[in-house]
Amino acid sequence: TRCLSDWSSDVCSSDLKYVLLSAPVGSGKSLIGMAAAAGAESAFIVTPLNMLLEQYAREFPEIPMVKGRSHYRCSWAKGMPCDLASETFLDQHSKNCENYIPARNDFWGAPISVTNLHYACFARCPDEFGSNAHRRLLVVDECQGLEPMLLNLFHIEVLREDAESLGIDFGPTDVQRLFNDYVTQAGRGTEADDARLKDIVPDIRQRDRIKSTARKLAGLGQEDAKNPWHVERELGSVKCRPLFARKLARRILDMADQVLFMSGTPGNADNFFRNLGIEPDENTAVVEVDSDFPRGYGVELIKNAPFVTGANLGKTLPILADCCAQAMREHPAKGLILCASYSLANQLAVPLRKEFRTRIVTHTSRTRDAAVLEHLQRTDPTVLIAVNMHEGLDLPGDLGRFLVIPKVLYTARDSWITRREELDPGHYGRQTAARMVQACGRVVRGPNDWAHIYILDSNFQSVIRQYPEEFPAYFHRGFHVE
Repeated sequence: TRCLSDWSSDVCSSDLKYVLLSAPVGSGKSLIGMAAAAGAESAFIVTPLNMLLEQYAREFPEIPMVKGRSHYRCSWAKGMPCDLASETFLDQHSKNCENYIPARNDFWGAPISVTNLHYACFARCPDEFGSNAHRRLLVVDECQGLEPMLLNLFHIEVLREDAESLGIDFGPTDVQRLFNDYVTQAGRGTEADDARLKDIVPDIRQRDRIKSTARKLAGLGQEDAKNPWHVERELGSVKCRPLFARKLARRILDMADQVLFMSGTPGNADNFFRNLGIEPDENTAVVEVDSDFPRGYGVELIKNAPFVTGANLGKTLPILADCCAQAMREHPAKGLILCASYSLANQLAVPLRKEFRTRIVTHTSRTRDAAVLEHLQRTDPTVLIAVNMHEGLDLPGDLGRFLVIPKVLYTARDSWITRREELDPGHYGRQTAARMVQACGRVVRGPNDWAHIYILDSNFQSVIRQYPEEFPAYFHRGFHVE
């Protein structure tokens, strides 16, 4: 790899609009992004992952970072969350807030600043910082999560109770008319609209939910044939989610003159660009940095591994649990077992606890951060059975000397995925491949790091065979069956 000054010079001096940097764990992507931002002298750094946002804050404390108001507790309002304080005290909160407002002002006022995707999509730049709302460079770190996160951010649910509180008849089947009426009644966020909505909906939480939903619906474009949406109507709600992020991505991509995307698993570059509404041409470039990851041991699919499916999980579970136990016996060190569902994680934890007892650390959706902290802080060789932590989890060195993936990390199939597959064949497989590569990067965090990585599900062979372009060259070299 070239030195960081070369990267910043290349990105900032070229006429390229979009540059995709594919580089593995340990190659210094955050340093490259920060060097490019410094070279541009005016930049936003955006990441879909809050955990990575915290990493930037630790590594670059001099660079202003901001999240949404709900992440701050207002000292002036005696510890009330800043979003509630803003609703309760209106202008008084803006004038007196000692937490979110200063962080917001620092973010918009600085020439280089860092935030998450949600804030970048929905935050409004204060008028006094208007000249800083557009910058020379946008850096999107862990960009493989950009499209999925955009789709999730605009996963809209209009609740019957909210519509009816606005005086809207929820019965008619014309969904577009329902959405239009909802936006009209909720208003566009002016002071007069907010005052009227406060009279209609006195509950702060419900009012905030209505305003958030209306803000998303206002830019929905339900009838845009090139950017279709998937709609599900239920008794108590209407759920609506975009099938593609091509139009939504403009909210992010138009924040700067140039965009540097960075990822260890961007997959096929043309697919990556097109899914964001970018046509690969002379304005785009791809740079791939090779690696010897995973150092020393590669990625091992165990010999005679079973084909694991939801239908045969009851039969294969003893085999999976036995393999996990064998790995724990062979490696009396800290390790990670990655699952795609809480059901599988819980079923594995039961037999493993019988032998390994407190060495096993599990979590629920609410105790995720506490479980990770326990694994990091305990001095004994704990094994974290983690669900959907294929991104953002950082277990370098002795914090993760082995990884077991019992079942290929498929996402749950639903009607949205079925429809997306019809319009974009291979989408499901490409997402699965990216999740598997990301997962292997949780325990090998640098060029001198190492870990034993085991896959127990023979379905992985079909994934890597069907979607070879989604796996980096170093992954193909390191993959083997033992």
